Amino acid sequence: MSRRLSPAFVLIALLVCVVVAGPLLSPYAPNAQLDIITLRSQAPSLAHPFGTDAVSRDVLSRVLDGGRVSLALAILSVSLSLVVGILVDDAIVEVENGTMARQWIEMDGMSLMKQVGAM
Repeated sequence: MSRRLSPAFVLIALLVCVVVAGPLLSPYAPNAQLDIITLRSQAPSLAHPFGTDAVSRDVLSRVLDGGRVSLALAILSVSLSLVVGILVDDAIVEVENGTMARQWIEMDGMSLMKQVGAM
């Protein structure tokens, strides 16, 4: 790995930091209806950088709050697929070292790993 940070890594690290610090950066509560009549469906402004939705909620606050949920689900799904992949690979290796037909197991194991990878 090179000593230079790739721009993609820097962007992802910045995005993770912003999402984790979302409650501190959020100007309003994500579900707070500010002024149901005057702030309904407003365009972006200095007070509301992403604007407001149809029920007068600040969109930036909702994006930051939703980003935390998305980040948690991404970490959970990657961790789960890593565990499943390791377990399947270990099972295939154990069966290959046993008495079963090697060619059938290798073929079936490779297709199983491809299916797990596709998930």
